[in-house]
Amino acid sequence: MAYYLAPSLRVLRSEIDARWPDRDRRSDGWIGDAAHAARTSDHNPNARGSVDAIDVDRDGIDVPALLAAFQAHPAAQYWIFDRQIANRATGWSCRPYTGSNPHTGHVHLSIRQSAAAEQDTTGWGLLPGSVGPVPPAPAPPGPPPVPAQPPRRRRARMVID
Repeated sequence: MAYYLAPSLRVLRSEIDARWPDRDRRSDGWIGDAAHAARTSDHNPNARGSVDAIDVDRDGIDVPALLAAFQAHPAAQYWIFDRQIANRATGWSCRPYTGSNPHTGHVHLSIRQSAAAEQDTTGWGLLPGSVGPVPPAPAPPGPPPVPAQPPRRRRARMVID
């Protein structure tokens, strides 16, 4: 099965890149490696083929601004950063994260495991005017409209008695 990064996370990644264009990207990622594949991870494709997590290098970004924007989005589920984890279910309250990777060099961002969350292209609020659905690309222009034909006048019929 082909896999892909969830469209909602593609929108988030593009907003991050636009807001912090000179940021470090060395710790960025989305598809799981062999270690991820051996366990449950949002970096692994789900049954729909969607990968529902990204990692964003911490260098060159405003992490609190990123996390605030992330938490406000309807697709967001949880984040891990600097030995802390927070999720929607607990009202985004932080608790210690004790996984093998302390996530001190990057921020892990996971969305809800649903087709609706994956396909939600609502902006994440990192750019001016980015909150709200991202409009689809405009359709290519069609052929010019055909001018309307003037109505045909009917000639009066002459009746002969």
